[in-house]
Amino acid sequence: MGNNIVKTTKLIDGWQSEICLIEAADGQCYVRKNYSEAVYISSPTIISEEWDALVFLHDRGYSVPTPVRKDANGIYMQYIENGALWEVYGKSDKTSKQELMQKYAKLLYDLHEIDVSSIPYNGRFVENELAEIRNIIEKHKLNDYFEILHKLESESANIAEQPLAFIHRDYHPWNVLVDTNDKLYAIDIFFTQGDYRFDVGWAYAHMKRTATDPEFVEFAENFLSEYLKLKPEANVDFEFFKQLANLRWLANVRPGEWSEKSDFWQHMIREAESAMSSYLGGT
Repeated sequence: MGNNIVKTTKLIDGWQSEICLIEAADGQCYVRKNYSEAVYISSPTIISEEWDALVFLHDRGYSVPTPVRKDANGIYMQYIENGALWEVYGKSDKTSKQELMQKYAKLLYDLHEIDVSSIPYNGRFVENELAEIRNIIEKHKLNDYFEILHKLESESANIAEQPLAFIHRDYHPWNVLVDTNDKLYAIDIFFTQGDYRFDVGWAYAHMKRTATDPEFVEFAENFLSEYLKLKPEANVDFEFFKQLANLRWLANVRPGEWSEKSDFWQHMIREAESAMSSYLGGT
């Protein structure tokens, strides 16, 4: 690609990153992802970490955008023209929606099937996750979450973890792109290992708490059904991992003033808290 950029168009300007469409002199289009200054300060190696994961997965034939280059300011990768899965899914007929859903579940399953046995990992995933969540809760005095944390900590001793897998940690239909041939690509992935059921629980819980209409709930249930067809054992201890994912998400987003969060974010927080309350009520 070199430096022959003729046009740059901002596609997404989020609080964490900026996504731009890059048009090169040779007529090719690429995407450039830059992180915000606040993210750089807290995670100065984030570009290299995402780039290394992108190259690792692409080299193993996993469906991610083709990496193009990395520089001090961001990552350049293949431009996927059609858009995010949720946008394409919403415009599709019933048959096409089901085909996309099957591909969506399979894309996550394929990630979990990648061999990570040669990559070092210290400790036990569930214990590590709960320890990190506890640190956040204590640091930000999120006292309302201690009860669910204690329950998950107590139950963790009885959770038989599966072999470590490459996990996404934020799998949802806005982090999956669809090209014009309906091929799916996962984005926003880093080198992370863990119990694959955390990913399944996260993907399911994300759509449930996003639910502003029945289609979100239907999407969540359909995704879980399709994933379980591929890996039925994912249903073992699923409620535990679903609530672990909910609590982790809340620990990520709750620090800061409640009043500063949009109505939509407040809705998702309430939905996640309600799901955890129901889980506590089941004891």
